[in-house]
Parts: sequence; structure tokens; C-alpha cells
Amino acid sequence: MTAVQRNMASDAPAPAQPTQRNPDAAHDADADASGKASAQDAFPVDEFLTALASLPGVVLYQRVVTPDERIYYSYISEGAHDIFGVSAEEILSNPEALFRTHGSDYSAKFRERLLSASKSLTTWDVEASLVTNDGNKKYTHAIARPDRKADGSVVWTGIILDETRTREAVVESLSQGFVLYDADDKLILRNSHYLKLYPSLAEIAVPGACYRDIVRAEATNIENAPDVQTRINRHRGPHNVFELRLADKQWILVNEHRTGDGGTVIHYTDISEIKQREGEIAYLAHHDSLTDLANRTTFLAKIKDASARHRRWGEKFTVFMLDLDRFKNVNDTLGHPAGDIMLKETARRLRSILRETDVLARLGGDEFAVIQAGEPTQREGAIGLASRIIAAVSEPYDIAENKVQIGVSIGIALAPDHGTDPNELLKKADLALYRSKSNGRNDYSFFDPDMSTIADARQKLETELREALARNELELHYQPIVDFKTLELCGMEALIRWRHPQRGLVPPVQFIPLAEETGLINRIGEWILERACTDAAAWPMPIKVSVNLSPVQLNNPNLLDIVLCALVESGLPPARLELEITETALFKNDVDCLAVMRRLKNLGVSIALDDFGTGYSSLAQLTMFPFDKIKIDKSFTQSLGVRPECAAIVAAVITLTQKLGITTTAEGIETLEQFRELTLAGVDTAQGYLLDRPIPLADLDFNRIYGDRLVESAAPVSIGESRAAPHQTAR
Repeated sequence: MTAVQRNMASDAPAPAQPTQRNPDAAHDADADASGKASAQDAFPVDEFLTALASLPGVVLYQRVVTPDERIYYSYISEGAHDIFGVSAEEILSNPEALFRTHGSDYSAKFRERLLSASKSLTTWDVEASLVTNDGNKKYTHAIARPDRKADGSVVWTGIILDETRTREAVVESLSQGFVLYDADDKLILRNSHYLKLYPSLAEIAVPGACYRDIVRAEATNIENAPDVQTRINRHRGPHNVFELRLADKQWILVNEHRTGDGGTVIHYTDISEIKQREGEIAYLAHHDSLTDLANRTTFLAKIKDASARHRRWGEKFTVFMLDLDRFKNVNDTLGHPAGDIMLKETARRLRSILRETDVLARLGGDEFAVIQAGEPTQREGAIGLASRIIAAVSEPYDIAENKVQIGVSIGIALAPDHGTDPNELLKKADLALYRSKSNGRNDYSFFDPDMSTIADARQKLETELREALARNELELHYQPIVDFKTLELCGMEALIRWRHPQRGLVPPVQFIPLAEETGLINRIGEWILERACTDAAAWPMPIKVSVNLSPVQLNNPNLLDIVLCALVESGLPPARLELEITETALFKNDVDCLAVMRRLKNLGVSIALDDFGTGYSSLAQLTMFPFDKIKIDKSFTQSLGVRPECAAIVAAVITLTQKLGITTTAEGIETLEQFRELTLAGVDTAQGYLLDRPIPLADLDFNRIYGDRLVESAAPVSIGESRAAPHQTAR
């Protein structure tokens, strides 16, 4: 092994030499009985050290620390030149030459650390980085063992390993762009991933290039690049993190931080997927995922923008609220996927008739909204758009091989006539929408101040109705049902009344529709069932009680349990309970109604079809549903003798029900003439003011002879008088 050795002073200990053992002596001392020498004794140590020192990236050395804290190298192998760019001869003659490739901070810390280790005789295990004369970054790992000599000197024998390739492999394996600058802001190292982000910098971002120049070059690849000088100023701090958007809409996160030796490490992380997800989340926060339209949040913001334009330039605008008519029937009959197809097609149709300046949103469910601005005549423009919307939505839809037709109800609020506050305009457009629905649907209505008055009154009524439940202000009245042939009492229909503390007795027509809209009907209906069953349980056998079921109640999944509990708790036999269902309820959901009715029939309860002839019933439904009774609506009863066709309809119904084994009840009998005609027609039971009005439980007289009542009523009951009485139905 070629080595250069030099004594730095006459008082320094002789340089330590690799020690060798005498092979012959070793043989004499250690030979075993067979005469074989040990492998260790025959091993050529000099050759081993020579081979080790000649390996690439390996430096062997001996370093001396004298008692007066002088430091010099007594031996260093020629590999030092490959690592440090300084020859072994130069290092031996001038130890400081070794530190020219290190920073000044490292040189000072090196001396302090070495002196401390020499006193404590702890193993030297130090990693360091350096920059060679040609600007390349290198990483070293030195390990040495101390040995204190008799004169107090400490001789360090050790090895230095070049770990640059290992470190570079680690840097290259990073999924981030990586750049390293020295304390003078000169580029030391960058990996290939950095060049994937900035391919145009391959000839610029090279060792020795200045931070400032590289940052300026990076800025040419960035859309709306931040001020380069701002970044340079922030670079002076210990840590700097920011996002950049590259020219191809790729996003990166730049993370700069200072190293202990004053250099800078920068990581460039590709966050494009994260930003894309953030963008999608932000988009979904402002758009409807099904139709891709603006949502309520965005729509309110757009109204606010329109209000600002009005304040600035006086531009008027109009807010439309749209609600699809009969959309629920599509969901119920064809399923929710079909409903989704209809909503998307409706959105497409609405887009096709709107201008780019108009705003279209889906507020939820089957509700849409539009903002129209820039019309020469605001009201006429609103009417024109409303008419186009109705025409577009009313066109048939092809869904699941079905031709489906719906309508749309529209409420319109004009700004600034009806205000400019977003929530207030939506509320007023919604009130106008409610008017359109009340007027028969598939139409439009403009807001007027009376709507607010009505809405306030409705809100007050809803509040009072909720309180009425808690204060027990509801009560039941009962109207007799009499057998036509025997004139005996066979049943009572339970009809709800509200004894209001200020308004007196309120008929159901004034509050039941509101209860159905608000969902209160479920609580009210449950109370009616419980009360009616409890009252009827005390009546003479076999008098039945009839209770009306709202369409809302039929959709209640707990209806069967509610009926069963009412029967069990009251002790009323199921055969004495009759539940009345309207034609409207059947039309809304005949499949579910059939299942509910069959379960109720299994309890032993009888089912009546109420108001027959006024809704959508067909002859097929009479055979499909398990009806025990059909109640002929009072509109037919009271037209007998006035409209000949009504008598024919009643006769046809009687003939059909007799063949199907279904009994009949005629409602609304008010005159003796009507009673006689219905008797001749073969109707089974009678109900109406001629026999008795709905009366409170306390006034019921089960001993009344209704034949006497008919004699007393030989003179017709005044139709006007009967209509002035409290309403007899619970709907």
C-alpha cells in the first residue's frame, strides 16, 4: 500500500504502524497435535490493509491530538483525493486543507468535538457533507477508535466511507422533487423528479447555479406566478411553505427549510390529485350532484349578486320558484331511478329555454329556481319565461319505456318591488308557488302582499294546532249510520272537531289539510283512533265505529301497530272498527295501500271506500282491494231528483256492489225524498242530517227510534240549513 507519512514534530510519538505477528513463532506456539497452523497466524495483514485502502470510497487514517491540542495526520491513504479533492500529501503537510471542502461552521465544530472526544476517549462516529472543487456534493461517514499514549497524546485510527451514492440513491427514490443548496445559495444537488416537474430547467438547475436564477427560471413555468422577489425575501427565513400552480394546471407544494450548516433543502410535492379532490368538494358544495345545477347556497349568493347590481345600476331581476307536479307519483310507480332520470331531463329542458345570463338551480327534491334579469319589461318577461317553462316541462317524458307527463307550478317574486333580500325573495316566491298549487297546479302566480297575511295566519294556526294537542282541545263528534230496512242504528262515524278557546268549534275542513301538510295528522289520527275505540267499547253491541284515515296515515309504516294498540287498549273487538279510505289515497299509492289494507283485514277490521265517485276509482280497483263497504258521495245523493244521470249512477253502483258482496252507505241524506229513492235503489245504510247531525259523545242516545225521526222530518230539511252546520267530514 502506498502511504505518505510524516512526523509533524520531534516530540510527537512515532506514527503507528500496522502490526504483524511472526509467522514462525505463531506456528511454534499455536500448532496443534496434527501440526496444522491456525488460519489467523497465516493471514497477511499488510496485504489486507493495502487491499482495503484501495477500495473506491474508502480512506484509512491515523490522526494525532497532542496534549497541547495540536491536531495532525500521521497517516492517510490516497483515497482521500477521490473523496475530498485534496491529495494525501497536502493533508499530511497541512491538516486544514481537508476542511476547504467543508463549511467554516463545520471546521470549528470539528475541532471542538474532536478535543472533547479525545479527553473522554469515546468512539468517533461522525457523518458530514462537503462540496468538492468541481461543485459536487458528497457525504462521508467517519468511524475511529482512540488510543492514549504514554506522553498523553491520543492517536485515532479509523476509516472514512464515501456514502454519496447511497445518499443520492435515497434522494432519487423520493417521490418528491428534491433540491439542496449550500450556505451560499449555490445548488449542490437535485433529483430527477424535480426535472419531471421542471423539464425546461435541465440545463439551468446544475451544481453551482444560484438559488435566485433557478427560482426565476421556475417562475416561467407557473400560471400567475407570485412575485419572485417575495419568494426570495421569504427564503431568508428558517421555513417557507407555499403552493404553486404549474402551466399545465399541475399543483405542487413547495417546502423550504434551512439546514444546520446554513444550506437550504427544498421539497417539491405534486399535490395535483389533492387539489383536484378539493376542487371537486368545493364544486359539490355549490352544485347539485344529480343535475349539475347550482344548489341553494349558490342560488342565494347569485340573488345577492343581483341585488348588488340593482343597487349599483338599477337593474331589476325576477326570482322564480318551480315545483314539479305529480313527480311523487313517478317515484312511487316507476321507482327513484326513474325519478332521477326525470329530474335530469327537466334540468336539460330548463337550460335549453334560458339565456346564459339567467341562473338555474335545483334547491332540492323536485324544486328548481331561476333568476331572470335584463328584461325590458320585467313583468311581461317573467310571464313569457313562466309560460315557456310550463310548456317545456309539460311535454311527455320517455322513461323506462313509459310515456310520463307531469306539470310544474311556479311562484314569482319581482325585485325590487317585492324586496331584494335573498331569503325574503325566496320566501315570497315560495308563497306565490303555494298559491299556484292551491289554484290547481301547472300554473304560475305572482307574489302579492295578501299572501304574507295568509301565510302568517297559517303559521299561527299551525302553532295553535300543536298547542291544541297538548291542551286537549280536540274532541270527537259522532254521526249515526242507520240500516235502511230496519231503521236501526248500526254504526257511528267519528268526526273530529277543535274547540278553540277564541274561535269556538272549528270544523275539520279548516285545519285537517294543514295537519296533513305539516305531518301533524299522524299524531291527530292516532289520537282519533284511540279515542274512538275507547268510546265505542262502551256502546251497545254490535254498533260499529267508523274512523277516517288520511292518505298521510296510510304511508305511516307504524299504522298497523297503531290500530292494533288502539283495539287492545280499548278492548274493542276488531269487527266493530271500520276504517274509511278515500279514493285520493288509493290513487296516490295503490300498491302500498293494498298491502296495508290486507294487513288491516287480517286483524278483523272492515274497510270502507269513502266518497266513491268523486276521485279516481275504477271498477278494477273494486275487485283488487278488499273493500267491505262503499260510501256513495253526498254529491250524488243530493242530486237525486235533480239530475237523472245521478240516479242511474247510483243504481249501477248498487248492482255492482251487490254482485261483489260489498255493502253500501249513502252519505249526505238531507230530505225524505232522497231517503225514499235510495231505499228503492237498494242502498244498505243511510247517513245524513235527515237522521242526525254529528253530536258530542255525551249527547248520543242509543234508544232513539229513527223511524220516528223520519216521520218528524216529513218536511224536507233545508239544504241551506244543513250546509250552515259544522262540516261533517274529517278531511
